Amino acid sequence: MKRIKSIIKYEKKVYETLLNLSMDGIYLENDSGKTLDCNENIHRMLGYTKEEFLNLSLANLEVKKQMEDFSLLKESTEENSCKEVILRKKDGTLLIGEINTSTLEIEEKKRQITFLKDITERKRMEKHLKELSIRDDLTQLYNRRYIFKKFKSEIEKSKKNNLPLSISLIDIDHFKKINDVFGHIMGDKVLKNIADISQENLREEDHIGRYGGEEFLIIMPNTKSEEALKIMQGIKTIINQFIWKDEEFIVSFSGGIVEINLKNSYDKLEYSIDEADKLLYKVKNDGRNRIEVFKSH
Repeated sequence: MKRIKSIIKYEKKVYETLLNLSMDGIYLENDSGKTLDCNENIHRMLGYTKEEFLNLSLANLEVKKQMEDFSLLKESTEENSCKEVILRKKDGTLLIGEINTSTLEIEEKKRQITFLKDITERKRMEKHLKELSIRDDLTQLYNRRYIFKKFKSEIEKSKKNNLPLSISLIDIDHFKKINDVFGHIMGDKVLKNIADISQENLREEDHIGRYGGEEFLIIMPNTKSEEALKIMQGIKTIINQFIWKDEEFIVSFSGGIVEINLKNSYDKLEYSIDEADKLLYKVKNDGRNRIEVFKSH
């Protein structure tokens, strides 16, 4: 009997040692979901004492609504029990975790063992790398490739839901002259400020990207051309009135607006941008600092 107790005590010691040696958080549940045991790492990484955690489960801490910052979370499938979750720690901050769950039998009773890995920093780095791949270095707007991707997506939504979609292509007036007279640093400042002003005065559902050089493409979902014109006129007025430190000059832009709907044939990206481009250069030839709207015949 003494030897059996000694073996049991030894096995328990080995179990606790192995449990706490793991860099992952580990907890054990019965088949009704009650937490039976956990290692030191899991309650340490979540900020709870062991006693507090034993009265909880990860399901209690899970943030069900995925946050925008961490929208690329993997879900578990029938083939793979690994999934990524957002958990709220005791102090209110969030942890992004990768959890792996397995079922095992201990003394003829089913138990569920879960491993939790903190992948918060990895997810932040993934998000940062994604942002680098879709953003223009100078303006921090979407780059040409990604704004085209957004445009294609919005065209599909527009067609599916039979909603209008307007785009505007704008070009900074006399930008070469700004670079030649005031220098490229000032030219970069103009680009950055126009990007910031435009983004601040667009709606949440709108998208803007640097189309190339001093040109910008604005996508306005569920928007008729008349409303798009009001939005772009508002932005143009703010830019015209902007006071540039140390330099006395007025910056303006010319633009074209095209509405995409079931009545016209501009539901292909290339056609609509080409038409907006024609309108833009018509404005340039007619004196600049104006926005022209496509009128279907």
